[in-house]
Amino acid sequence: MLIVFFIGVCIGSTTSGKIDIGDVVSLDGDDRIDQQQTDSNGGDGMGADGKMAQSFTPSLPILTRVELLMRRIGNPSGDVKVSIRSSVDGRDLTSISIPAVDLPTSYNWVEFDFHDILVIPGRQYYIVFHQCCDYLFWGCIHKDRYPGGEAWYYGESVQWNWEPAYKWDFAFKTYGRYIIDSKYSSIGGVISTLQEYSQKFYADNMVVAGSDGDTIVYVPDDYPSIQEAINHANTGDTIIVRDGIYTENIKVNKSGLTIKSENGPNLTIVKAADSDNHIFDVAADNVSIIGFTIEGATGENGIWIAGLYIHDSYHCSVYNNIFQNDWYGVRLSHVSNSILIDNIANNNKNVGFIISYSHNNIIMDNQAYRNMSTGILLGSSSYNVLFNNTANNNRDFGIRLYTSSGNFLSNNTASNNKIGIYLDYSSKNNILINNTVDDNNGGIYLHMSSKNTLLIIGWLIISVTLKLMEIFSLIFTMI
Repeated sequence: MLIVFFIGVCIGSTTSGKIDIGDVVSLDGDDRIDQQQTDSNGGDGMGADGKMAQSFTPSLPILTRVELLMRRIGNPSGDVKVSIRSSVDGRDLTSISIPAVDLPTSYNWVEFDFHDILVIPGRQYYIVFHQCCDYLFWGCIHKDRYPGGEAWYYGESVQWNWEPAYKWDFAFKTYGRYIIDSKYSSIGGVISTLQEYSQKFYADNMVVAGSDGDTIVYVPDDYPSIQEAINHANTGDTIIVRDGIYTENIKVNKSGLTIKSENGPNLTIVKAADSDNHIFDVAADNVSIIGFTIEGATGENGIWIAGLYIHDSYHCSVYNNIFQNDWYGVRLSHVSNSILIDNIANNNKNVGFIISYSHNNIIMDNQAYRNMSTGILLGSSSYNVLFNNTANNNRDFGIRLYTSSGNFLSNNTASNNKIGIYLDYSSKNNILINNTVDDNNGGIYLHMSSKNTLLIIGWLIISVTLKLMEIFSLIFTMI
C-alpha cells in the first residue's frame, strides 16, 4: 500500500538575495575543471594599461572561476582585473580584481573566483587579463597546445588593437558545473537559472554566426542545395538557407557548423527526398540547426527514423524548428551537453522528441502536440533538464521517462493526453517541480519507480521512495 502525505507548506521563494544579470544561484556539488592548457615555457606581459586574453570553448553551462599561471617582479601598486567576455573587445560578462602585489614572485597558479555566469557550451569566450602596471607576466607557450582557442594581445606594441597569436596559448584552467548536478540545494535558484539561461540563449542567437571571421555562405546563391553547402564547408562556417522548399536528406559530418534559415521555419521547408531516411542526420559536435520546417521522414517501410537525428555528438543546438509528419520529430542518441529550445513537434507518427542514452542536455520551451504516441520521451537518460515545455493532445503520454534517472522536470505542461507524466521501469531520483497536468485520463503515473521527488508550489511530496509493483496515479489539476 502506498501512502502519500500532502504537507501544506508554502514553499515561497527559496533564493536568497538578488540574481544579477549573468549570475546564477550556486547549487550543491563541487565545480570541476572544464578547459585547461597548463604548459608554459616562459611568460608575456603587455605593460601598463595593456591586456592579454586567452579564448576558450566551455563544455559546461555554468562558468565558476579560472586559474592563471602568473608572476610579478618587484612590488607593483594597483589592482589587476580578470574578466570573461564573449568577444575579445566586448563588454565584461563578469570580473574580479585583486591587488597586483598578491601575485606570486615566481610562476604559480592564481585563482580568480568571480560571480558564476551562464555560458553557451560550444561557443567561444575569452579570459581577459587587464594589466595595471609593468612587470606582470602570464605564463604561456609559443606553441598551439589548446585547440579550442588562442592567445590575444592588446597594447602599445600592437598599436592598441587586439591581435591574435594563433600558434600560442596562455596557461589557464577554467572551472564549471552543470545547471543540474547530482545534488539540489535551491529549487528557486535552479528555476531562476533556467529562466536566465533561456533569455541568454535567445539573445546570443540574435547574432548571426560567422561574424568573427568564419565564412558565411547562402543556399541557393553559393550552392544549389544544403548538402552541397555542407560538403564545401569548414569548421566554424555558417550556412544560411533562403526561403523556399528543399527536398533533401542531409548528412552533417563536420563539426562546428551553423545551418540556419534566413527568415524562419514558416518560409523555409526541408522535405525528405527519401521518406525512409532521416532528413537531417547529424554525427558531429557543435552543430546548430535553426529555423526550419522539417517534414516527411515517415518511415513508410517500418524504419524508425526522424526529421532530425543527432547521434554520438555533444554541444549541439536545435532552435526554432518545426518537426511534423515524421516518424520521430527529433531523435537524440548518445548526445550530451546539447540544447533543444523553442521547437515544435506535431503530428508525428510516433514521438515528438525522443532522447535516448543521452545526458546533461537542456530541453526547454518546446511544444509537442498531436503526436501518435508520446510528446517527449527520455529513455535510459540522466541529468537532463526539461523546463517550460508543453506536451498536449498526444495519444498516449505527454512526457514519459523510461529507465531514466536524475532528471529535472519543472514548469512543464502536459494536458489532454492519456497520461500526463509517466515514470516507468526503474526511473528514480528524478525531480518534478511545479508541472501542470490536467485533463488527462491519468495525471502523474509511477510504475516500478522509486526515490523520485514531486514538488508543487505550496505543496510538497518528499521522496516517494517505495518501489511500486503496480501502477498508481497521482492526478493533480493545476488551475
